[in-house]
Amino acid sequence: MNLQELSAAIDTLGAFCGPRGKNFLAHVEVAAEVQAAFAQLQTVYGTDTRAANPAYTTK
Repeated sequence: MNLQELSAAIDTLGAFCGPRGKNFLAHVEVAAEVQAAFAQLQTVYGTDTRAANPAYTTK
C-alpha cells in the first residue's frame, strides 16, 4: 500500500471513527480489569478525574 492508498483508507475510516462518526457506537463495554484499575487509581487520586468533554456526548 502506498501513501496515497493509505491516505484514502484513513479518509474512508474517518467517516466511521472519531468526531465525524459521532453516534456510531451505541455502547462500549468496559473490561472488569479496567474498572478495577480505575478503582485502584481512585484510592490514590480520589475524585480528581478530568470531566468528560460535553462536545462528545451522545445527543
